[in-house]
Amino acid sequence: MSEEHPTDPAPASHRRVALAKLADDGWKSDAGVIDNLLHGGFHEGTVSVLYCAPGSVRARHWHREDDHYLYVVSGFAEYYEREIGSTLCPEAQIFHEREMFYTPPGREHAIRFPEGAILVSISSRTRTHEEHEADVVRVEFKLPGEG
Repeated sequence: MSEEHPTDPAPASHRRVALAKLADDGWKSDAGVIDNLLHGGFHEGTVSVLYCAPGSVRARHWHREDDHYLYVVSGFAEYYEREIGSTLCPEAQIFHEREMFYTPPGREHAIRFPEGAILVSISSRTRTHEEHEADVVRVEFKLPGEG
């Protein structure tokens, strides 16, 4: 008789090895790494893990159609959002571990990570690198303390 554990979803005879492959090779830059966990399939959109280097800034863009939730796993994020075409720098909204925030389409945004952070991004659209780049519009977005 096989040993069963109450948290196991199926008897040992019905278990299988879990799929342990990312959706693609991800993306690396000076700002850190993005691992795409899911693209489409049984889940519409994309789920990604963002490893954000200390002092890095991400985004400085807006999305034509995509939107996303960002969940802070570790560290914290300084989030800035404004209307398209604005040149003002809004006050930072600070999000800490176990907090989540939303960015709708059509809103310029930038995110700074003073000490580095790990975030999970949940997007409504599929985000291969090519699809992501086709959806974003890069903007000038100076943050406090930048020249």
